[in-house]
Amino acid sequence: MKESETKKEFSIKQAFKTSLMPYLIILFFVFLMNNIITPYMADDYGGRVSGAFDKEIFSYLVGRYKGWSGRLVADFNAALFMGLPKIVFDIFNSVFAVLFFVLVTFHVVGARKAEFKEKLIIFFASIITTFFIFNDFGQIFLWLTGSVNYLWNMVFILAGLLPFRVYADSVRGTFEENNISTFIKKHKIFMPLIMLLCIISGCTNETTVCGLLFMMMILMIYTLIKSKKIPMFFVTGFITTLLGAVILIKAPGNYLRKDVVTEDVTLSKGQTIVNNVTSVLEIFLKQPGLLIVFLILLTLLFVLLFVFHEKRFLFITLLYAVSSFLMVAAYAGSGTAARWYRGVFGAFVFFMIAMLIPLSVLMQHERIFTAMKVVSGVCMSLIVLLAFYSSTTLFYNFYQENKRKAYVISQSTGGNTSIVLPELDYSYDSIWNPNMGDLSDTKDNWPNPSYAAYYGIDSVVVTDRKRWNLAYKDADPTVAGIISQTEYFEKAKENSNNTEIIYTGKNPSDSLKKFISDHGGDTDQVKFITIKGDSIEFSEEDSLSITVGWYIYNLFSNDKYSFITQTDIKNILSEDVSDSKCITLNQNGVIIDYCIFASDSDDITRK
Repeated sequence: MKESETKKEFSIKQAFKTSLMPYLIILFFVFLMNNIITPYMADDYGGRVSGAFDKEIFSYLVGRYKGWSGRLVADFNAALFMGLPKIVFDIFNSVFAVLFFVLVTFHVVGARKAEFKEKLIIFFASIITTFFIFNDFGQIFLWLTGSVNYLWNMVFILAGLLPFRVYADSVRGTFEENNISTFIKKHKIFMPLIMLLCIISGCTNETTVCGLLFMMMILMIYTLIKSKKIPMFFVTGFITTLLGAVILIKAPGNYLRKDVVTEDVTLSKGQTIVNNVTSVLEIFLKQPGLLIVFLILLTLLFVLLFVFHEKRFLFITLLYAVSSFLMVAAYAGSGTAARWYRGVFGAFVFFMIAMLIPLSVLMQHERIFTAMKVVSGVCMSLIVLLAFYSSTTLFYNFYQENKRKAYVISQSTGGNTSIVLPELDYSYDSIWNPNMGDLSDTKDNWPNPSYAAYYGIDSVVVTDRKRWNLAYKDADPTVAGIISQTEYFEKAKENSNNTEIIYTGKNPSDSLKKFISDHGGDTDQVKFITIKGDSIEFSEEDSLSITVGWYIYNLFSNDKYSFITQTDIKNILSEDVSDSKCITLNQNGVIIDYCIFASDSDDITRK
């Protein structure tokens, strides 16, 4: 028994020393844990069509293609996984995250038969660079819509480009080839898969595909010069990538979206060009994201060329770097100036590979390899600590979203379909979380309608957390769901357990005027109304002489619980004096609704 346990322990240790697999498994579970505690947000709600395999998805894709963009691959994946239990996406997304770092490692190594220890350091270096330098890490690796648009698409691109990379690398014949290049040369059956990956790659991201096509073309020319022939998969792969790019870029929706996202239509053509060129240069020379990588790349190339006189890898390094530059420069034709955000993820990845290639060459020297081993060990340890911190902050956001979800379900089940939610607290956050912002305080602003549709309610808005805790936390759905002033008065008279306090404002609506006049009040004099079943009281004074009114005053005048910054009850109740305000309390004095009566209609709003 002891001997078998010793053998098992030995095999596990050996696995960590000879294979990437144990590291991939650990990385998978780290991503899985973080994906599970990442809630849906922003665009996710708009991406849900119906069931995962419902034919409506194709109608949705046609609508997106005609009205917004040609990113059919990403839109299909978003709609598909929004129709499945989220855990399914969490698993797939974790797999794609692992595949991404594996593919980056293979792109760095190329056709060279690198030792395991070198591949491990490259693998770690790619994680370290992405985690520390790309500020939108969470939006790329955790957020559903961001992942399918950028992470997944980049995996397709790297996978489709890899055969080009290793084959072009292998034609030099200056080193022992690895298994990938050998397999590609021997198995022509691989070609249909390459074609599929390439057409998907072409239909991923408008700016990234420009650099991708450039790199494919240069690798074909390079291969022709070196070997005097071009493999068939080069030709078919390039053509299918170009086909995918045409489908993507020629989408009618792109031209409609351009009118929406173009930043300044008042600029002349010349000014727009200057702005775009300037913004492209700033990405590489001013933004820490690529500036750090750029400086490291220059340093490594200097050492490689002038210290070790190594030139073999200069071509492929510069090719990745130039392709990265073209991916950013492509923004010049998109109507928006380039900026450092998730949209340049493709450029970042290619520039990172350009940096890691000379690093991998230098690591063949023992001293540099030892130094890199120490540096990567320290950085990975730091990542563990920062990832733990990021996970805790992410869990806090997940906790808040779950509380809001439970509130929405309880309110909608009770009959309230116009719901007010507390805004999210982002005081505990990290740059690695996919913070996409909150819902709007206006029901028609994006992404509120999508969120409301997802939960099957009419509308949703968010309000200040303190305001929500006071006015909406204990909302009675049977009262808070009323959206007509007339109906509100009828319900108020029927329910003797609740007390409605109405501030009329300067311009009470016709519904409110009728209610006042029908019950003996003077519409020109009434300032406050208290309703409790058949008991209706009118006050003509600005001061709150009504007993329950003083209760409201005491409650609202406390700075901690104030609706607004002012502590005067007049200001609190008259945020907009043209409209009337209504506060409803239950028999225990708890506020169960706060709403605004429109002055020009019978409508009610809550905010």
